[in-house]
Amino acid sequence: VTTFRGSVSDANHDTARLTAVWLAGTEEICASSSPADDGTVLCEATLTADVNEITLEVKDPNDAAGAASVAISVVNPGPEVEITSHDDGDSLTEGDSITLVGAATDVNHESTALVGTWYTGIDVLCEEAALSEAGDSSCEFILTPDDTDITFEVSDPDGEKGEASITFEVILTESPEAMIISPEIAGIYYSDQLIVFEGVVSDTEDDTDTLIALWESN
Repeated sequence: VTTFRGSVSDANHDTARLTAVWLAGTEEICASSSPADDGTVLCEATLTADVNEITLEVKDPNDAAGAASVAISVVNPGPEVEITSHDDGDSLTEGDSITLVGAATDVNHESTALVGTWYTGIDVLCEEAALSEAGDSSCEFILTPDDTDITFEVSDPDGEKGEASITFEVILTESPEAMIISPEIAGIYYSDQLIVFEGVVSDTEDDTDTLIALWESN
């Protein structure tokens, strides 16, 4: 919110008989009102980035008008963004469930007016969503070998953006191993006989009770 202050006067009329209105370009931003006894006129308004001129217009009881204008430049700083859950260069294991957390602030917008999007490379990891009242955002996903470059991008209602990025080192996991130990491949088998298959599975990184085995035939 910006406060504008102006002063009006009239050689033929008291200030109490004058009316003043503030304009941004041609749009009224503060309604017509009477000035203070000393001619002061105040206006509080929230401006958009496309405003480049403010005008104070005054009229007397006979509709004679005068005006003063000033050129302005409206600056809309982008959001300040950080990733709080992880540090740049963290080592994570492929297949892990990861929860990313980020935060953003904006000097001229409420946190809930900001929206955040999470990316892995150029691909969307978590879709655009409004930030919480505390300015936080989270994103849950399963880590793949391609998820090395993470970006958290935040936009304000006027289209200004800010972002934070980190890089992960993804530790690749070894594939499980499977071996058929019975029956022997070289044996002779009959179509009308029951055959019992036995196999062994193992994994260098995961417990065997977390593995899922499936038998298939051609």
